[in-house]
Amino acid sequence: VQPFLLVTAKALASRLQDMLGVLYDRVLLCDFSDLARLKDVLLQGRIHWHSSIIPSGNQYAALYAARHLSRNCELAERLGGMTQLRTYDRLVAEIDKNPDGIVEKMSRIREFLLSRSRATISFVGESRDRKILDEWLKGLYSGMRDEDPLEGEVHFTPAMGSKEGIATPADVAFVAKTLPAVSMNHPDAPALLLLSVHLSYGYLWNEVRVKRGSYGVRASYDSGNGLFSFSSYRDPCVKETLEAFQGVFHHIANEMDLSAPAVEQAIIGSLKALDQPIRPGQAVGVALSRHIRGDTPELRRRFRKRLLALTGDDIRRSGTELLAPAFETAPTCVISSRERLTAANTTLKGTLSINDL
Repeated sequence: VQPFLLVTAKALASRLQDMLGVLYDRVLLCDFSDLARLKDVLLQGRIHWHSSIIPSGNQYAALYAARHLSRNCELAERLGGMTQLRTYDRLVAEIDKNPDGIVEKMSRIREFLLSRSRATISFVGESRDRKILDEWLKGLYSGMRDEDPLEGEVHFTPAMGSKEGIATPADVAFVAKTLPAVSMNHPDAPALLLLSVHLSYGYLWNEVRVKRGSYGVRASYDSGNGLFSFSSYRDPCVKETLEAFQGVFHHIANEMDLSAPAVEQAIIGSLKALDQPIRPGQAVGVALSRHIRGDTPELRRRFRKRLLALTGDDIRRSGTELLAPAFETAPTCVISSRERLTAANTTLKGTLSINDL
């Protein structure tokens, strides 16, 4: 687990110096004592997080379910899921009661971050702009410390089988189930990528979108965390969608077309996920992320080679041997109204533990 704070900026080359000045202020000179501005930022953040629940409900549900599977997933949900939304609610409620406490915590976080050895820079631009950046970095590093701050030891215990309902004002549901799988360097990883693409546009689309009226549905493979998830978007159903997720494995074992021509088409469709064009504005983040994660060109070449060599037997075995055994105990999360969650529980034999957002 390697959490990191990402600070990004972009500007026309003619305004590079101005942009770097703003970055310097943000990193080194942020004024937490301006309580009126701090409260305004917290209020804006809370509005942003609350307004993103419905547009991104399937992602929040999948994150919330996955938090039970690993320390990395638990941290990702705390920082980018519904737990972060609850943190904003708590901070807004506390800012008038205990402003000094909030400022003190934020100041300690900044001090923790300002260690020179922790900083990694990613830059996209012309060589003459790189020289400007190098000079700016000398000033930035002079305001940071040499020593690494101590980190506390964190323990995590996976919790399988959780089934949670999150009640929020919504006329529809977002249903997610997340399974432990394997990471990118595992031989079966390419088959899981292919399955995620093929199921999203085939079986799941027909069963959940076409037959049941969900606005969207997908299978997703996270090669970094070793996860395979199913999620639906703006879904009128809960029980039926969970049954469709479970039916994936019967489909893979008995109905999925895994003839040579069909596998070839599925491989071509899966390659699109690897061959998306990268714009300069994206390249700076992609390069930094790959560096931090150790995602090397050689690793990606091996993954592509295994993907191109997949057979029908490889695909069927990965689905039935890797994913199917993990389904029953995989964490489940449903986001919807309390009324819809309560109604779903009558057909699910009360298995959802329902809490308000």
